[in-house]
Amino acid sequence: MIFKQKVLKEEKIKFGIIIACVAIPYVFILIISLINNYEVKFLILLFLAILLPIFLLLVLIGLKYLEWYYIYDDHIEVRNIYGVKNLVYFNNVSFIEEVVINLTTRGMKKTFYIFNDGRKNNNNILEINSCYNNKRFNLRIYKTDMLENYIKNTLKIKLNNE
Repeated sequence: MIFKQKVLKEEKIKFGIIIACVAIPYVFILIISLINNYEVKFLILLFLAILLPIFLLLVLIGLKYLEWYYIYDDHIEVRNIYGVKNLVYFNNVSFIEEVVINLTTRGMKKTFYIFNDGRKNNNNILEINSCYNNKRFNLRIYKTDMLENYIKNTLKIKLNNE
């Protein structure tokens, strides 16, 4: 492995906000039930039986979108906690596009490289989740100075700016 790119900071923030928005109402239900002594056993059982599995399911779904990247001599791997999400070999890449993608609806934008190796490009109309990787689509990786230098100086693959 030549170097590793960590999970995008904006994705960590988005994941934390989702966790907080889902967890805070559950905590309030427990606090209110303990203060007011409304059938505490029933509310705790309701929390554990119904709400907690929903919370855990949302956490597991959210973890799917936290991606990190391993850059090797001959390929790039996109990984998450469930394993390899996408893979591209440099000898299959015809060109690399530099694209600005909206990460949220509030306009947080980030520059990504799209490694075109003949697969489809995920061009969503609303640009929702268009920065996430999938094996059916071209690999996407956020731009860093280290990656840019590696592409230009070592790989010498043509960059197409959009």
